Amino acid sequence: DDDSALVFGGIAGGHFYNGVVVGDTQRVTNDVWRLLLSDGAGDLDAVWQRVAIRGPSPPPRFDHTAVRFAQSMLVYGGCAGLDAYADVWLLQPSGYLRAMWGVDYYVWTQLKRSTPAGTGIFPPPEADDANATAAPPPLPPALDVQDGPRPPGTTVHGQQHPGGGWAP
Repeated sequence: DDDSALVFGGIAGGHFYNGVVVGDTQRVTNDVWRLLLSDGAGDLDAVWQRVAIRGPSPPPRFDHTAVRFAQSMLVYGGCAGLDAYADVWLLQPSGYLRAMWGVDYYVWTQLKRSTPAGTGIFPPPEADDANATAAPPPLPPALDVQDGPRPPGTTVHGQQHPGGGWAP
């Protein structure tokens, strides 16, 4: 069990005042951070750590969907300026070096479509997606509607289903 959260990307710098970004230092990032939580002497302690990444990373973005499971994280969509993405990236710890030397770095892999381009269902580029990762216990077999249609942005038996959002 890992009492931490992973955070990817976003906008850094500048600040909001009455709904408007103020300052000229704003930039879109593709950084990964881990928030470590520990319960020490009745107090909840939080420590931020920058995650070391090896190899290629997704382009910087904000308003994306990021879902963590186990030690990995999936990132879908988002945008940078007027560019919207429909890509999916998987962030995983490097198991080989971690097991040998305790080195803690992660590797990104861009996931490809399982169907030829232009066929099958694939979401359009979106930003401001909604997602949920907590799953209720499965329904009894007679009531299980797992194969039926689902509203966007729901989780079914631990599977993440992003939905909603806007396309710039």
